[in-house]
Amino acid sequence: MSTGSPAESTEVRLLVVGMGNVLRSDDGVGVHVVRQLAQEQIPPGVATMDIGIRGHALFDLAGDVPAVLIVDAARMGLEPGSARAFGPESLTENEGSGALSVHSVSFTEILQLADLQGVRSRIRFLGVEPASVEYGLQMSPTVQIRLDDIVRKTLTEVDSMLKDAANGR
Repeated sequence: MSTGSPAESTEVRLLVVGMGNVLRSDDGVGVHVVRQLAQEQIPPGVATMDIGIRGHALFDLAGDVPAVLIVDAARMGLEPGSARAFGPESLTENEGSGALSVHSVSFTEILQLADLQGVRSRIRFLGVEPASVEYGLQMSPTVQIRLDDIVRKTLTEVDSMLKDAANGR
């Protein structure tokens, strides 16, 4: 797990998790986002974690972190490379904010698993519309070109979640 500043030993208040399979082109976008975030100056109390395709391990790794932001490829019917943040309140049985995870485990199932395991973290998602999830080590040019924008959107969501937490929401 990487934290905001190596010089500071700050309690982790928010964990940004990158999910996805880097062997399947844009499916790995969440992993690429957290890898880039780990190289940037992120706020104190924020940590990043690349869990790849080990979604089931998320809650064992997250521990007692108050808030979790999961970045992952999601089919939302948007332009490829577009990113949208959403929370549990916008999930239905089969989709979240129009978003379907490209994995065998849906966002709804992640929340159900968290509930079963007694996880009390506030969980939000940042879905990124993939152009391709075919086998390939590189993201599609469409998503690769927008990676910096996706990282900025992730940081905006991190700031929003930290402010919400400071205000008791």
